[in-house]
Amino acid sequence: MTRLPKTSVSSSRNRLSKLDIQTKHNQKYGNRKLAQSLLMVKLPPKEIDDLKKEQFFRFNTKELPKILDETGKRTSRAIVTERLHPIFRLTNLDHFKQAIRDIVLAHHFSFIREARIFHPDISLDNLMVRYSGDGAVPGALIDFDLASVGVSSSEGHHGRRTGTRRFMAIDLLENETSPHLERFDWESFFYVICWIGTHYSYGTEVQTDALDELDTDVDKLLVPSKQLMLVGFGSPLDILFTDFYKPLYWTWVYDLQSMFHDAHQAENESRHAKAINPERYMPVFDEETLGGIVTWDRIWKILKN
Repeated sequence: MTRLPKTSVSSSRNRLSKLDIQTKHNQKYGNRKLAQSLLMVKLPPKEIDDLKKEQFFRFNTKELPKILDETGKRTSRAIVTERLHPIFRLTNLDHFKQAIRDIVLAHHFSFIREARIFHPDISLDNLMVRYSGDGAVPGALIDFDLASVGVSSSEGHHGRRTGTRRFMAIDLLENETSPHLERFDWESFFYVICWIGTHYSYGTEVQTDALDELDTDVDKLLVPSKQLMLVGFGSPLDILFTDFYKPLYWTWVYDLQSMFHDAHQAENESRHAKAINPERYMPVFDEETLGGIVTWDRIWKILKN
């Protein structure tokens, strides 16, 4: 076989090495990856022929034109949406409260409509606001890519629990296969409000280490930390809330604390009674509202304060 000039082969080899294309001594990559790589560096046809003749790469040359044609196809799409801003950047407490009401109300309507929409990730980065021209700042709930329609399940599209553990409800941390209930998201809203209230002041993060016990992926550590948050008066929240959000603690957070604390206490008492005497007749405990304590009417009454 006639040898090609070294300059041509060397030039081609150097240009391809930047893409980490393996030589014939490495059989790790198949034909398609090589063809795609050749297309990416846009080698002139002559240099591709040179490489084939030198047999630096292992591939079926008959497939190359077909593969290059396939990889050359592209479909471009443009998505246009209004500009949103993180809710924790607000510098007006009344605007913050109204934005939270907007989001919670929209979430509730999505949940109770005939074709239910379940949003399994109520978290800090998914609560946004939109600045309108009339001075209003309506809230917006985003990131519905993990949402499900019509199926109350805590599992995502790939059979795994979805959501941000830092803001997950206690029951969901203890039982990841539990059907997704609306009260789980209400409890998540509570944790998000607490996180914002202890970290931010006038739109700026001022306490980076507040509630850092929630920054763990270990469920057994998260559960007692969240139970402590629900103690009520005298809990760390009373001390950690910034001056900007301190009024929110007394109008919203304290009542939400008390509600979730009483609800989980009733739940634990029901479980304990069943464990002691499983054969004894006991009234059915309403898991959806934790004994009628966590209800939409009560949530909305608190948020209207």
